[in-house]
Amino acid sequence: MGYDDYKKVKKMLDEMSLEDIGFYGVVNSLARELYIDAEEDHYAYTELRDYVFEYFEEY
Repeated sequence: MGYDDYKKVKKMLDEMSLEDIGFYGVVNSLARELYIDAEEDHYAYTELRDYVFEYFEEY
């Protein structure tokens, strides 16, 4: 994921709620927006998942 991807993810995370769709719902929604396939690009998906975890851990 590049810098612009992180900015896009941060903006989208600000609009999402864990209570509404759950942790993996958030991760999977973001992965679809960024065209990341969990099976084909495991590294990018894991990087995204870890970023989302850290984001919600802070808030």
